[in-house]
Amino acid sequence: MTPGDVVEILSGDHVGHLGVVLDLHPNGLVGVACGTGTAGRDDTHYVIRARERFGLRMGLPKDTYFYQSRGIAWAKPDQFKSTERTAPPDVVRELRKLHG
Repeated sequence: MTPGDVVEILSGDHVGHLGVVLDLHPNGLVGVACGTGTAGRDDTHYVIRARERFGLRMGLPKDTYFYQSRGIAWAKPDQFKSTERTAPPDVVRELRKLHG
C-alpha cells in the first residue's frame, strides 16, 4: 500500500466506503481519507464527481465526498482492500490540504 492507492474500507464506521491512502506511519498503520456518497453537509469538503476524469480513473460508482470532519482513519493494512486503482496526484494533494 502506498499513498494515493484507492482502497475499500473493511471495518469500523466506514465499511464498504472507498478511501484514499494519504500516509503510512512508521508503526505500520495506514492513514486513509474516507469518502462517502452523502452530500449536503455544511462542512468543509472535497468532492470527486464519478463521471468526471478523476472519478472515472478512480472507479467511483457515484460522486464521493471527503469531509474534513471525518478526519483520517488510521488502521492496520488488513483493514483495507486494494481496488488496484490510484488517485491522481492532484486528488491526493487536495485531500492532504483538507486534512492538513
